[in-house]
Amino acid sequence: MEIVYIILLVALITIPIGRDYLREQRRAKINEILPIALLELSTLPIHGLRDVADQLSHGYGPVSDVFKKAKRLIDRGIPPDRALRSAAEGTTALLEHAIQMIIAGYESGADWNRIIRKTAEDIEAVVDMDRQRRAGLALQRYNVLLSAGVFVPALLGISARMAAKVDPTVWNPISAAIRTSILPYIVILAVESAVFLALLDGRMKHALYYAAVLTGMGLTSYAIAMGM
Repeated sequence: MEIVYIILLVALITIPIGRDYLREQRRAKINEILPIALLELSTLPIHGLRDVADQLSHGYGPVSDVFKKAKRLIDRGIPPDRALRSAAEGTTALLEHAIQMIIAGYESGADWNRIIRKTAEDIEAVVDMDRQRRAGLALQRYNVLLSAGVFVPALLGISARMAAKVDPTVWNPISAAIRTSILPYIVILAVESAVFLALLDGRMKHALYYAAVLTGMGLTSYAIAMGM
């Protein structure tokens, strides 16, 4: 029965983390597609901000979802500049910046297509740097997960099992003491690693989720290595 409660607890912790993950994936997708959408937009004849919403409201995945929303707002009579800003609010900083550049470029009467093309190139450079940063963080994250959740607990389990086999008569009480001290260590290691992973994510609320996952992984790896 206890295992059911543990599963339910982990599920409750996982649900909000899953929502955050899906939200972040959508934001990353927006930033990935945005430069492509802007580059194609810069090649089109645009006669007003409504044309921008029309051109980008299809064919660009989650970016198009934002411009579809702007198009609906414009159809309700909201001025195009306000509609675009409202639709982009709360999406990503890069999309909000792109909207500002689109509006400013159009209202200034300058070489609008060149401004949009330059904005797309700048955003692409930022996206590339962010992609490299996330790849580096992912490598650190996997190293911590494997170390705290698999390798260290497994090595401790193997060491304790080998020590117990040297002379069971002598090592019985010592082995019991070792096992008693190892389990809290695995939990402490899981918590410390969870805090580090949460810091990598920039979201301390993820620490509880990581702690639960790492503790489960660590205890399981230890039990398998001990031959239980």
